[in-house]
Amino acid sequence: MKKITCQFTQWLICNGLFFVLVPAAWALDSLNLQMNSLQAVGMEITQPQFQLELRADNSLSVKLKAAKLKIPALQALLQGTGSTTLKQLELHCAQLIDTANKLTCVKGRLTLAQLPVYRNSLLRFEYHKPSAALKLWLTGIKLGGGRVNLHVNWQGPGKRWKLNIQLKNFSHQRLSGWWLRLWQKSLPKLPTGFELTLPLNAELDLQGKTTLEKISGTISSRGKQKGLTLNNAQGTIATENLKFELALNLRQVKQDWAISTRLKLYSGAVYAEPAFIEVQKAPIIIQTELDWSARKSRLHVRKLHYLHKDILEWQARGFYFPGKASAFKKLHLELFPSSLKNLQKYYLQAWLETAQSNLRLRGLISARLDWDKASSATLTLSRVSLSTATTSIRSINGSLHWLSEKPPNNAPIKPSQISWSGLQLGTLSLPAAYCKLQILGDKLRLLQPWKSRLLDGSVTLNTLEISGLGGKPANYSAKLSANFKPISMSALSHTLGFPELGGELAAVIPAIHYQKQQLRIEGALLLKVFDGDVIIHNLSLQNPFGETPQLRGKVDFKQLDLELLTRFFEFGEISGRLDGYIRKLHLYNWQPVAFDAWFGTPEKDRSPHKISQKALNNLSSLGGASVTDALSRSILRVFSAFSYARIGWGCVLKNNTCQMSGVEPAKQGYYIVKGGGLPRIDVIGFNHRVNWQTLLQRLKSATNIGAPIIE
Repeated sequence: MKKITCQFTQWLICNGLFFVLVPAAWALDSLNLQMNSLQAVGMEITQPQFQLELRADNSLSVKLKAAKLKIPALQALLQGTGSTTLKQLELHCAQLIDTANKLTCVKGRLTLAQLPVYRNSLLRFEYHKPSAALKLWLTGIKLGGGRVNLHVNWQGPGKRWKLNIQLKNFSHQRLSGWWLRLWQKSLPKLPTGFELTLPLNAELDLQGKTTLEKISGTISSRGKQKGLTLNNAQGTIATENLKFELALNLRQVKQDWAISTRLKLYSGAVYAEPAFIEVQKAPIIIQTELDWSARKSRLHVRKLHYLHKDILEWQARGFYFPGKASAFKKLHLELFPSSLKNLQKYYLQAWLETAQSNLRLRGLISARLDWDKASSATLTLSRVSLSTATTSIRSINGSLHWLSEKPPNNAPIKPSQISWSGLQLGTLSLPAAYCKLQILGDKLRLLQPWKSRLLDGSVTLNTLEISGLGGKPANYSAKLSANFKPISMSALSHTLGFPELGGELAAVIPAIHYQKQQLRIEGALLLKVFDGDVIIHNLSLQNPFGETPQLRGKVDFKQLDLELLTRFFEFGEISGRLDGYIRKLHLYNWQPVAFDAWFGTPEKDRSPHKISQKALNNLSSLGGASVTDALSRSILRVFSAFSYARIGWGCVLKNNTCQMSGVEPAKQGYYIVKGGGLPRIDVIGFNHRVNWQTLLQRLKSATNIGAPIIE
């Protein structure tokens, strides 16, 4: 057997010196070559060793070993993986066929230190001698728990190349070492706190010349394997077993990239707070056409189309500038007519079950948004209905129009118009109504008074202005004025399920302001109730929507009908009139912490003064009082009502203690009821200081106590 072994200190070679030696192998049984370095076909090989042996069928068996392999075209791809050079290369071609123009490896094996999974993979290549073009197939690579196939088609040094990659049952979670670093570098980095499980099948075509110029192919998670799972630490985003297919095409245009994708979701679930989407009735198809410019750090969204057939469809276009304060420019978003019933079922149900479990939505909505320096939006409602167990608004129709700023040249602003066929608030019904609004910038304004019938009276909203919309709730401000024309108390009490009352309810609200989380009434709020007047002065409410609201103000009561009042609260019937006030009123978290209150018979009241036994008993409980009479208690059983001259009771609340007072001082106490006529009845209070919680419990009990028993 003829053998030859050669050693070279350094051998520089271009485009196929190795293949010049192939014919020499037919003159020998084997040929061994060892070098310090070799440069060939765009590669640099350190310490290569070649072994060629002649097979019985006159084909060659070739083995190549090298300490390092450096391919300049792969440097950018391998940067950041810990190794930009492939190490410990072993290439074994069991059958090498040489013809005049082509060298073909039919059965080959390839091993690299970074890629031990290649050991059992099959290698085949074709080398075209005149052009130095190379075609290479590497199949059966075990990687990421699956299989990978590669096909390289290189037209020669300085010419174009193509790479086809096929992945089957691949999972990045099963990568480690160099491969894991390459995976992490190749894909966009996930935001902090996100975790991704991505089992997939894929076929990708990469093309280029000196750099990567085009990527196309499909990626999917269909089949028996589990689908995509993505979640963040906050629990606001999550997917479960999401099966998908993604078709993509990326093409380099000068220094930019043109990108088109088509994502089809077949099954699984997506949660993006507050929406929960189950992909079951129909697949979701998301198509994009994008242009990315790294030089300008700009993403041009030429088309973004979302289709969930018969459920939701929308599209968008515009420019996105990552990292900039004004990230979006020339943004156009359009929501096509969509069924609220289907949106609730497939997108909003999880959130509504938490926020409002019995809310039902019906009708159609559509919308469009144009966002730029001057922006506009329109929301259109068609036969929309919202209902809960106790509240509903039926058949809402109209459009809401928003402008970010006044149009140029004082052009008219398109008004918003909304109508509905009926409104139900518990047992209270309001008829069909219509309102006209203007929404400009962060402000909403009622353009004309809104009026609606309310039982046998009416309610009118004269003005309404809201500012700060779209910002933080703390920056909201509002102003409104309204009035209620007389409403029958009998009809109102019947509708609300209260004991029947006489008289009328009317109110005038001059102006209510809300600003910096404080609500206050400008001027006085007048309520006509119980045939008298309730006047509220200087009312303010701090932090009304927070955890600890505080209310302050003053209330005057004038000429209230005691018979109507006591009948309503089931206190025990008293006839006559009542004046009173509550001054320095302070509620903290809706609980009284301070006030100065007084209620008593007006000085010039000439109406009949009668008080029932039940009312006497309840009044006597307020101040540890006793009922005194000028007759024997046995005679008291005969009478159900008694005459009185005056009634009066006061309380100054401070430090959770009520300082009590009455009509006038009495021996060791004060008169709560001072009798008049026969039989004479006096109610005298003896406790000047009473714990507020104790007094409050007595007042609550007084409205449900039965008739007193007098022995």
